[in-house]
Amino acid sequence: EDEDGESVEEGPVEITNKYWDKLEIKVGAREKRGVYGCYVTEGHSEPDLKNAQTLQIKDTSIYQWSGSKYNTRTMRKLCPHPVRFRREWENTSGKKHLYIWRPIPPSGDFVALGMMATNTDQAPSVESMRCVPLAWCTPSKSTHSTWDSSGTAGRPGSLWAGNSFNLLVANASMNRPDELYELKRAKKVKDITPPELVEKLFTFKK
Repeated sequence: EDEDGESVEEGPVEITNKYWDKLEIKVGAREKRGVYGCYVTEGHSEPDLKNAQTLQIKDTSIYQWSGSKYNTRTMRKLCPHPVRFRREWENTSGKKHLYIWRPIPPSGDFVALGMMATNTDQAPSVESMRCVPLAWCTPSKSTHSTWDSSGTAGRPGSLWAGNSFNLLVANASMNRPDELYELKRAKKVKDITPPELVEKLFTFKK
């Protein structure tokens, strides 16, 4: 079961051509949100969540106040949860411990935009975040370091804002992490989702 308490469907899910043609990617809207990693900021201030962006999908084939019966199922397929987490870095030198976790996508068709952080050595729930299709992404150029361990005790490491979403990415060195992704700027889901992935994920009503 997923976070909605409903069984996750195996194999392709059935949708309509009209829904697929009208499905749009929204950044910072409110229709169907997902968590794609923890937000990171420099210094000790909390991230500005009022202006934080996130990826959502919107069914524009219906009226704005109507609920889409396809969105939840589509979100599960296009933006699946990771299958597990791998501990990427930790700092246990102080009173408060920090653990950074790399999400492992369900297949090579998907990637993670960010990582998750905890203050215990227990991995987050896989339902705590989502991945995105690799085809929706481009190498990130909006990367900057927010902290590194120089001058501190503990394991060497650094924290980064991995993309324009300011999603957390950690590295067990001072170097820029590899394989950082940014979302392509596209409006229609169908315009950036390759046919071979669509065929894996969906079937269309006649």
